[in-house]
Amino acid sequence: MKIKLLMFCLLICAVFSACASDNNKINSQSTADESLLSKVPSSLKKELMENLAINAKIIFDKNVKWKEIPVKHKIFDKDTMLQIFAKNKKITEQNELDNWGTNGIGYAFDFDDGSWLVIDPGELRYTTEYYSKKMYDITIHENYGFYTIRDDLKDIYVKKALDGIDKQEAINTVESILQKLGVSTYKTPNVYALDYDTLMNELDKDDFIPKEGYSPTWEKDDEAYLIEFFVGIDDIPMSNKGYVEPEINIPLTGGRISAVVSKYGLIYFSCEGIFEQTSSFKYVELISFESALNTIQLKYDDIILTDPTTITEVSAELLPVCTNSNPLEFSLIPVWSFRLTQNSRDTKTETEQLFRYDYLVFVNGITGEEIRTGGIM
Repeated sequence: MKIKLLMFCLLICAVFSACASDNNKINSQSTADESLLSKVPSSLKKELMENLAINAKIIFDKNVKWKEIPVKHKIFDKDTMLQIFAKNKKITEQNELDNWGTNGIGYAFDFDDGSWLVIDPGELRYTTEYYSKKMYDITIHENYGFYTIRDDLKDIYVKKALDGIDKQEAINTVESILQKLGVSTYKTPNVYALDYDTLMNELDKDDFIPKEGYSPTWEKDDEAYLIEFFVGIDDIPMSNKGYVEPEINIPLTGGRISAVVSKYGLIYFSCEGIFEQTSSFKYVELISFESALNTIQLKYDDIILTDPTTITEVSAELLPVCTNSNPLEFSLIPVWSFRLTQNSRDTKTETEQLFRYDYLVFVNGITGEEIRTGGIM
């Protein structure tokens, strides 16, 4: 009996010892990550492995208290939206829209002046006839993301102000709309002055192909400010990137807000990936940048990279993820987002033309695992 009792006591001690050891490892890792988070560099240039390097700006706010937030797509009140975007306009056509992946109904309106408005859960689009007949869309947006603003705009449109259009008044116009929508923003907006000379210079480039139905040229009166706002929740930056959720094949995007204001006033407004909290959040520990970068390196350990690939941007931000498929439920979780650029040569052509491919990898900021995607939006 004494031997059995002694063996039982030893077993209990072993169990508690193992638990304590595991807890110490977890606490040690958490402490290590906290220490590293206080020293995240603003940029990093380094060779990581064959054909994989990092030469990136690192966007990270060390003062953020990270949260996991249960959310749903924000429902915009139809009548309020009509008052904001279509006051004194006559509706010529109205349709209800079925929205897969958002648990809600959308609406589309056409107005007597040629403008139109689409109201979806978490998303709004307002376009004037003037905007739709010009080539603003081709000028502003990425090829792979119709509502994603081109990364190189800041290097192309360098003019700070336009004649005859007050910059601050243009910003105020968009801010007023966002306040009425109840959408919170993070940091100051990016403002691009789309000036006539640069618009024409871009038009002359070989890769700029006007599409059917668009005006084939620009006029001085077409000058406008493109204003890009960033979404924040509780002073936490939200991603403006998007992807296809692979398990249930639905699109999920972070917060994207853009507007175009010309001498004619607001001619375009778009917001998507707008969420609202559904239940209590919880504070979470963000893994270190080094841990997230290690996940990227492990990803490519088993892949032979034949073309030079560079990590060009890294950011810590909130990203929507699907937590339940039936019924649909979502959360905003912290992630480390990596933008990678790969330069490939098409050896099938005589000129061996160089192609650039940009893609994104998201690392779960809580678990350190890669978030699987079915494509980038």
